[in-house]
Amino acid sequence: DLGNGKYRMYYAIEPEVPGNKLEVYSATSSDGIKWTQESGVRRTFTVFPDVVKLPDGTWRMYFQNAGVIKSASSSDGLSWKDESGTRISTKNNEGLTFENVAGPTTIADGSRYIMVYSGAIPGKYKDAPNNRMAVLLWATSFDGLKFEVQGMALDSRNDKFYGFADTPDLILWDDGVIRLFFWGYFGIYESKFTGNGFTEQEMVY
Repeated sequence: DLGNGKYRMYYAIEPEVPGNKLEVYSATSSDGIKWTQESGVRRTFTVFPDVVKLPDGTWRMYFQNAGVIKSASSSDGLSWKDESGTRISTKNNEGLTFENVAGPTTIADGSRYIMVYSGAIPGKYKDAPNNRMAVLLWATSFDGLKFEVQGMALDSRNDKFYGFADTPDLILWDDGVIRLFFWGYFGIYESKFTGNGFTEQEMVY
């Protein structure tokens, strides 16, 4: 939300596109339905862009790069400068070995930031189509830079999810509840943030 009756969307090119440089583009809208692409490329070698507005009016983008989650800052939402360090690595407190972490979704909750992201685990769940599994973890930060992994937001390694959950999205609903949406092999699911974890997931589509 740009705060002036307009919205900006960031989106990335599919890695399968020949000759790509993992470009990120942007578009604006006044109604959230009809979008107009802005000229230029916002970033390259950036996957799963996730942008939050900071208290000082500037912007921070979280994204996957080289298998971990990093960040960049911007004063106008168009030109971005890399921030040093890694926001989320493959290390976790669940004893899991991740090939990579990806798909961050971040939201401010009072004095802290909450991030949900996916971790890729090598191996197939039963006869699932993918040769890797994906679970969702969540982490918190007070400055938006140093995150502490809190635990599992969803362990997909069961017959309900068949070892896969992807593209998490945190949204603050009109009732003040933060909801987590994600998709799996069988549909789209919703879970509610309780303050210290997430409720049982329900299929919504």
